[in-house]
Amino acid sequence: MKLTAYTLVLAMSLGLGCGKDPEPVDTDTDTDTDTDTDTDTDTDTDTDTDADANDSIETATAVTFDEEGVFGVSGVVNPAGDRDFFAVDAVLGQDYVVYLDGGQDGTVDPGAMDSVLRVYDAAGNVIGENDDLPYRLGGTDSGFVFRGMADEKVYLEVLEWGDWADGYEGEGGAGYAYDLYVFQLADLEDNEDNAETGADNDDIPSAQANYDAEHYDWYGDPWADTISFTTGGIQVAGDVDVFAHNYDDAAVCQWSFFPELVTDMDPIVSLYDGSGNLVAQTEEPEFGTDYNFFYDAGITFPIQGAGDYYLQVEDASGTNAGPTVWYAVMNACYDYGIVTEDELSTACDYGAAINMTTSTSDPNYKYGRMVGTMNDAEDAGEDWFLIEGTTAGHYLNLTLETAGAGSLLSDAKVSLYSACGQEISSFLSDGGNVIIENEVLPGGSLLIKVESASGLNGPGMYYLGLASTSAAEQ
Repeated sequence: MKLTAYTLVLAMSLGLGCGKDPEPVDTDTDTDTDTDTDTDTDTDTDTDTDADANDSIETATAVTFDEEGVFGVSGVVNPAGDRDFFAVDAVLGQDYVVYLDGGQDGTVDPGAMDSVLRVYDAAGNVIGENDDLPYRLGGTDSGFVFRGMADEKVYLEVLEWGDWADGYEGEGGAGYAYDLYVFQLADLEDNEDNAETGADNDDIPSAQANYDAEHYDWYGDPWADTISFTTGGIQVAGDVDVFAHNYDDAAVCQWSFFPELVTDMDPIVSLYDGSGNLVAQTEEPEFGTDYNFFYDAGITFPIQGAGDYYLQVEDASGTNAGPTVWYAVMNACYDYGIVTEDELSTACDYGAAINMTTSTSDPNYKYGRMVGTMNDAEDAGEDWFLIEGTTAGHYLNLTLETAGAGSLLSDAKVSLYSACGQEISSFLSDGGNVIIENEVLPGGSLLIKVESASGLNGPGMYYLGLASTSAAEQ
């Protein structure tokens, strides 16, 4: 039995596989009883400071899965600069999840290990690496998701952060312990060739039926109940995959591919609301390694409240297909104090207040944010916001982000007013985003209007981030 959604939650959060201990094996402790064939006559008193048996690809420890598709092993980076390698006999079309728990936030006792994970193909070429998991879900723990692109070896390298980062020196010692887990994922798409009726996920009705029947379920996240992920593939040309979500509350949600996937897919990812309306779309769904929540994910969209949404994944060419055309997509939702559409004001006199937070290190630096959508006739083509108590002569820096969020709003316009009917300045989008730098504030209240320059206002999500400073930013 390969790992299912429920058992993955248990395995990665508790260090268990399908409810039982994966029996980690300490690969860094000498197993000899001093009967080695070396010719020295001194007594062997080292504490694992000699070369480990798995310090290279050539001597990598074999990953052997139990009957439930789980591998677990314990190790230690000792001394500084030590690296441990593991070899997976990858199978074409099989998906794998790797979790490296260095003790910063996970199953190992809290320790010093800030882990990094590298992944190599059979020829020894780096095909991916991970410092911290997306959204830093495991603190400084690392992880990776990959698919067997052939029946071949895939190598995993465990190292300490300082040994990986430029300009730093590696650390190590007896306290730099880790647990490494590798999971085989169950195939959730068991009818992708459409050879039989039912149990596929090619359209919204079938996606909802699968969701209701807990089929094609999303894997729950072991670190937080706001994250889930799933894997899938384009098995036949022209295939599309649709996954259902049901939300209970308003939140800002994101859908992104796991970073550095090795795939032959040229993706298009689209989000539809419960009525089947397209509300967001991107051709660049990968989660960014230099991540900023509102700037570097696939799709970002504010869920307005309880309701259904559907994520569609397809290949842009319509011709790529087969076991190497695959994806791993994450869904993350957070409550960022979202203002729902029925609370956003479409009139100048009733601008939605943006609460500005004062920096603890600089009382003259204040910042705030807001999320909205231009998505239906109720917007009247514009949203209004209000900042009270600005300081005359201070500087405003503002970003209205759409391009990095999969938004369909491509021609945003932002206008600043000192009062209704008294416009200070206006700014048009450049590549989908509006950037305002070092705009001198008049003091008192500031009104901000967001609209579509063409009047074709939807649907389209936007993120508004702003800061005021006493000195112009360079």
